[in-house]
Amino acid sequence: MTLRNNRQAKFSWQKGLSLIELMISLLLGSVLTLGVVNLYSETKTNYFQDEQTYRMQEGARYALRMLSRELSMSGYPLGIIDTSVVTVNSVAGDCGVSGVDWALDPTVSLEHADKVTAAISATYSCITDTSILEMGSSGSDLLVVKRSADRETYNDGTLSANASLSDDKRYFRVASGGNDASIVLGSDIVPADILAGSGVDLWEYYSKIFVIMNYAIDADDGIPTLAVSNLGAAGMDFPDAYVEGVEKMNLEFGIDSDDDGVVDYFDPTPTAANIDDAIAVRIYLLMRSINPIGNYNNDKSYLLGSEAVAAKNDGFLRKVYSTTVKVRNRPGVG
Repeated sequence: MTLRNNRQAKFSWQKGLSLIELMISLLLGSVLTLGVVNLYSETKTNYFQDEQTYRMQEGARYALRMLSRELSMSGYPLGIIDTSVVTVNSVAGDCGVSGVDWALDPTVSLEHADKVTAAISATYSCITDTSILEMGSSGSDLLVVKRSADRETYNDGTLSANASLSDDKRYFRVASGGNDASIVLGSDIVPADILAGSGVDLWEYYSKIFVIMNYAIDADDGIPTLAVSNLGAAGMDFPDAYVEGVEKMNLEFGIDSDDDGVVDYFDPTPTAANIDDAIAVRIYLLMRSINPIGNYNNDKSYLLGSEAVAAKNDGFLRKVYSTTVKVRNRPGVG
């Protein structure tokens, strides 16, 4: 009897799981597996979102730093007593206004166009319709900065440390204690100017257009980008991509209307005369992630100073970054 009961017990132990027990086990395993998959997917999404946010922050930091430097240096006087003494030479392809070489005119060091949605053919024809990001009817600002380098390439005919002369760049040629100045191409500089004791200083000259383009590298990549057109040997070059993810730039100029050194008001659409009275600029950048985020819908609107940007209802992250910078672009001040 004892042997029989032992055999029955052994047989019962070898039966294994019942169907119900198996189904419960599979259900629990599926739930655990689904939880692990969801956790992995959520972690991956969060990591990707953090990466895109970090890239936006880095792009905004670099763009604001670059724009701040350019604006603060606009109209840098290069040792010239009065910019009206500068001889303005003609240049081919100067975004061509007939008879007006604006890119080589240092008397107007800062220019601005508000809400550009197409090429300004009358002035900046090197900026084409297809290169400008059109955001409905709002557009994005265009900025022109003209200035010199912050140090001489040649000082009294002597080459400065770590400097070099380029045939394809343009230079302020400054002589007679700043009373005689002209803009010359590097290839046209005469040997006598670069002999020690010549009394001639040479400062590299910059003329730049900042604009928001609707692509970075390929015309179809769809990445909004802060781009810069630089003055070359033959005129203004086609814009080069500088910072990806800049979807909109809005500038507001702090106007000192009574010349007391204090901003009286900020103007997003200043006239050329008002820009001459600007002592500060507020820079607003709307940054967009390079790639969309899965299962995310951005239904937020954004405010860039006095300008509102409506919601896009897409999968891209966005954030507004801003700073205020002092400028010194009074014409004729040395």
